[in-house]
Amino acid sequence: MIPRIRFDIGWRDLLYGFRTAYSFRGDDRLTAQLKVEQLWSSEDDSLACLSLRSGFDTALEAYSFPAGSEVLMSCMNIGPMADIVESHGLTPLPIDLDLDKLTMRPDLLERAITPNTKAIVHAHLLGTRQPLDELRRLADKHGLVLFEDCAQAYRADDWRGDPRCDVTMFSFGPLKTCSATMGGIVRYRDKDMLEKARSLQSQLPVQSRFEIIQRLLLFSELIFVTQELPYSIIVGAARRLGLEEFVNAPLRNFRGSKAYQFKKLRKQPSRTLLSLLLHRLKTYDPSLVKQRLDAAEALLGEIPEVCRPGRAIADHGYWQFPIYCDDPVGLRRHLHRQGFDSTLGHKAFVVIPPPADRLEFEATTATGTLPRSLYLPVHFRARKEDLVRLGEAIRSFDPECTNDRGVLNDSCTVADRAGTLETTAAAT
Repeated sequence: MIPRIRFDIGWRDLLYGFRTAYSFRGDDRLTAQLKVEQLWSSEDDSLACLSLRSGFDTALEAYSFPAGSEVLMSCMNIGPMADIVESHGLTPLPIDLDLDKLTMRPDLLERAITPNTKAIVHAHLLGTRQPLDELRRLADKHGLVLFEDCAQAYRADDWRGDPRCDVTMFSFGPLKTCSATMGGIVRYRDKDMLEKARSLQSQLPVQSRFEIIQRLLLFSELIFVTQELPYSIIVGAARRLGLEEFVNAPLRNFRGSKAYQFKKLRKQPSRTLLSLLLHRLKTYDPSLVKQRLDAAEALLGEIPEVCRPGRAIADHGYWQFPIYCDDPVGLRRHLHRQGFDSTLGHKAFVVIPPPADRLEFEATTATGTLPRSLYLPVHFRARKEDLVRLGEAIRSFDPECTNDRGVLNDSCTVADRAGTLETTAAAT
């Protein structure tokens, strides 16, 4: 079985983390934090955090928007981002996407902004990077704070987001490029706001050594499990028992009730985590990103007509590789029989629901296409011969066996039709 998940962290990195956790030598926590921030940016504008979500939570507290204010957000993301907004007494308002470009639709943005709107949160999805000229123009016109979520867009290069954004957030969590198992870095355009956020974070409890050691142990197990042979054995058994989420569940940094999640994320990063993040940033091999890009291009060469989100974006990092299919469950079973793991779209992301009084902003395009998405095993460990087989397996999927219309062009038509219907509804 070819796993869809491969962690971008190795045994040596984990050993470095263990050694740091059990050693009394090296930098103290604040020195390690300063070194991470200085390595990331020479502008003295960054704050190292426990996670991107922790940094986002602190940033919202620093800006102190009035209770009940609205925050416009890319409608498709991980669910906890909207939960964090709500925890500050704010209302997340989803903006539907142009799925070819993975950007918030400008017509909806203009309609959504009211005097109660205080911020925009744009997420660069699936490894893409979009120009933010229009968002910056809107933010300046209406006096809004512009947040940039770069969790999926880092490629181990010099890119640090759009310098015109007020807050730019990066993640080094479980499945991210240059993973440190967790950790985040947030850049602020306003130095006074940075100092306020730094002061707020300094009042939080520090992540314990036990917590980070537990994390390192978990990843030691997961790296072993996601090797092909053990993965084949364990996933096969788990699926027969209906427990196939056994890998995904431990990857969520903060699980449990919302109250428990917030208790876990509202902490300062430990010395061990900061040292490991510094080590990863210093020693990471950018050729791994190139291998991932090469794998994506190789598969696209096998299935050039396949429909996928972000198909119109030139600046693509292929952090994830979803395709559209009118029968993703059937295709997933077909790929499984051919020896390839995959993940259904609704298990990877959520579509943020609109508030009850603004139901006209229901993200119908994203809602209609997310269930048709299937995430394929395209990553830096993918072998050329396996990608050729994967392409053959996708092309050989027989729509007649599922009474559906297949994998290639029809699903694009579905996505386009959903967007057309939404535009027509808005016009009327």
